[in-house]
Amino acid sequence: MAYTKLTTGGGVKIRSLCLGLRKLCSGHLSYSPNGMSLQITVEVQYEMLQLTTDVISSHLTEMSSEDITLWYEDRLTSVIDVIDKDILTEFPLTVGCDSYKSFAHALSVSYTDTLEASKEDVLDFMVNFLANGTNCEATYTSSVSYIESSFGSYSSMATYEEITSYYAGFNAFESGVLQILTDTQIGDMIVESKIYESLEKSTELFDYLETISVEQVDACMTQFTETSIKQNIEITNEEVGQYILKSYLEIIQSEVQTYTQDELKQLFELRINKLIKFFTSETLLIIGIEDCDALVIVVVFLDSGYDYMSEEIKSEIAAWIIGLLKSLHFDGCTSTTESSAVWAQTTFNQFFQYTTLKEVLEVYPGFDVCCYVVAARFRSGLACCVYEHKKGNYGSGNVTHFCSHLYD
Repeated sequence: MAYTKLTTGGGVKIRSLCLGLRKLCSGHLSYSPNGMSLQITVEVQYEMLQLTTDVISSHLTEMSSEDITLWYEDRLTSVIDVIDKDILTEFPLTVGCDSYKSFAHALSVSYTDTLEASKEDVLDFMVNFLANGTNCEATYTSSVSYIESSFGSYSSMATYEEITSYYAGFNAFESGVLQILTDTQIGDMIVESKIYESLEKSTELFDYLETISVEQVDACMTQFTETSIKQNIEITNEEVGQYILKSYLEIIQSEVQTYTQDELKQLFELRINKLIKFFTSETLLIIGIEDCDALVIVVVFLDSGYDYMSEEIKSEIAAWIIGLLKSLHFDGCTSTTESSAVWAQTTFNQFFQYTTLKEVLEVYPGFDVCCYVVAARFRSGLACCVYEHKKGNYGSGNVTHFCSHLYD
C-alpha cells in the first residue's frame, strides 16, 4: 500500500516532509492563557500543501481511496482550502474511480473555506477529470450519486451542460436531482433538455417548482428566457407553451396582481418573453392591471407576439382589453389620448381589428370611426373626416369593415 511506503521502511521522505512542515510552522505559534494556538498565513498554508503534494503525488495512483481521504481530508484539512491549478495538476488523471471520488469529496468538504480564486480551479480540474480521466460511468448508481461523487459542493458552480455531459444515464427527474440543481441550472435545463417540448416533463418540473420560493421560480424563468434567446429557440408546441405560462403565472399570482409598471416590464421582458404568444383569456386574467398606463405596457408586449398567435387568441385579447375598459376604474382610458387614432393604437395596437364598432363605442362614445380608418389607411394621424353615426348602423361588424368604403 502506498501509505505504508510513506510511513515505514526507512520513511525518509515522510520524515523529510514532517521536518519541512515543522520549519514552515516555526515562528507561527502564538500563546494565550488558554494554551498554544497555531496561526498560519495563506503563504505558509500553500507551501505546506505544495510540499506534501510534491512528496506524495508519485504514489497517488497506488494509494487506496482511504489513504487519499486520510491525507486530503484529515491531515491536510487546514491547508487544502488554498489549493490551486498548479497543485491540482499533480493529481493524475489515471487514478481509480474510488480515489478520484475520495479526492473530490475532500475538496467538497472544504468548499466553504476555499479561496474564491481557487474554486474555479477546482471546478476546472473536476470537469477535466470527467472529460479526460478514468471513465467512472459504470460506478454511478443514480444521477444523484453521480453529481455528489463527481462534483460535490462544486456542482453549484458547474453549468447544466457540464453536469449532464459525463453521465449518459443522467436524469434530471430522478428523485433528489432537482433539489441539487441551482435555479440557473434548472433554467438552462428547460432549454437544453427540451422540457418545452414535453407536457409530461413540464408537469414534473412545475410539480417541483411549486415547492420552492417565488424568488427561486422567478430566477429559473429568468435563466430560461436568457438561454432560449441566446440559443434562438422557438416554442412551437402550443399545449406545452400554454401550460408553462399558466403554471408559472399561477405560482406568482399573488405577487403579479400588485406589480408596478416596472415589474410588469421585467415580467414580460425577462421571464415570459418566449411565452407571450401563448396567452389565453384564462391567463390574461391573472395579470394585475392597475391603470391605463399599465394596460398600455402589457398590450405592447402582447403585440410583440401577435404574428405567432392564432385568430382565437387575438380575439380573446381584444375582448380582455374591452372588458378592462368597460370598468369604471378605467373609464375607457380616453383621458390620456389626443385623438381616436392614437387611442386605438396605444390601447389596442394590432388587436383593435378584433373589436366590433359597438364594443368600441360602448367604451369610447366619442370615438371618430372614420378618422381612425383614414389614419390607418394613410399612416397619418392628421387625416380625418366627419362621419354621421346613425343609430343602429354599427351592429357587430368590425371597425375596419364599417368604413371600408373610404378606400374606394
